[in-house]
Amino acid sequence: MTSVVTILQNPEFWVSLAFVLVVLIAFRPLGHYLSSWGQKRAKHIEEDIQHAQALEEEAAQLLASYRKKERRKNKERAEILASAGQEIDFLWREAEQKITDQRTHKKQEAEHRLKMLQEQGHQEIKNKILMAVLQKTEQKILTHQQNGTMTENMDHTIDMLCHMLEEQAENIKRAL
Repeated sequence: MTSVVTILQNPEFWVSLAFVLVVLIAFRPLGHYLSSWGQKRAKHIEEDIQHAQALEEEAAQLLASYRKKERRKNKERAEILASAGQEIDFLWREAEQKITDQRTHKKQEAEHRLKMLQEQGHQEIKNKILMAVLQKTEQKILTHQQNGTMTENMDHTIDMLCHMLEEQAENIKRAL
């Protein structure tokens, strides 16, 4: 116990004790301040974390929304492309059919023209032959008339030829 009494009588002890008390008294408000600052900082960090979580959820929702829109747009694009492909195929087939129809029509038209030209050529040949026969007949008749050798049989033949020529002329008029 003597050592405790000696310590209490030592001025350094009292200075040290006073220093510790002053420090404790002075740092007590500082401790409260540091404690409250730590709590405020923790609360602020917690709010930041909650805000970050809310932003993360919002970002996840936006991302899901954008992905859904992207899928819908991709589907629409695929439908548009498919529709355009079908329309192109339809238009291509329609154009091919029109070309085929035009070719067929042109071919028929050309065949018709060719037939008409052939008929016209045949008719012209017949007319030329007929004209040649008429000229020869006329020459023979003139020769017989000049020689005086014309007979009744020849008159009848001439009448028949005239009648045949008239019929042929009527046929030619109808053909034209």
